[in-house]
Amino acid sequence: MREKIRPIYLEFQGFLNELPKLESSHSSIWEAGVWDSYHKEILELNSITGRNYDNAKVVVKTASDVGRCYVSLTEFRFKLGGVISKLYAEFFSDERNPLDGSPTTLINNSQNQSQNIQIEIAIEISELISNKIDNLEKGSKERNFLEQVKEGLKQGKGAVDLVNLILTTASKFGLAIAEVTELFN
Repeated sequence: MREKIRPIYLEFQGFLNELPKLESSHSSIWEAGVWDSYHKEILELNSITGRNYDNAKVVVKTASDVGRCYVSLTEFRFKLGGVISKLYAEFFSDERNPLDGSPTTLINNSQNQSQNIQIEIAIEISELISNKIDNLEKGSKERNFLEQVKEGLKQGKGAVDLVNLILTTASKFGLAIAEVTELFN
């Protein structure tokens, strides 16, 4: 049963991570799809476990002045955290508690974002080099510089290594910073 519950357990964690942070105790969610998806997962959890987790559902209210439905963000975060904690205690207590305040998730997310940004930068520089290189004379120090930088980009190193690659390659080919700047404009 644990492995059947795991996808729901992880989805609840994803919901919690994606919910907006509380800006005030009166913050609300107005998109029905958000709480509808959550409530469907609660029903699925009930079905799989044979237990009743309906107390984890959020109360849908109607704003009389605009005639739209909403849920309290405070209540949603509270109920979602509660059901995650309950599932952890009942089925996953031998694993790391996802709500223990451990920075692991934040660090991993930050590292992933940083890697994605570094990849985007490398791709952008590579595309820029590809566009510039054909306009330069074969064998020129500028073209040789760009070719070597483009080749070095394939190593997929971090931002500091990228800056180091550009500067040391520029120095190797006798290019001044102003010349390198002109090549990347």
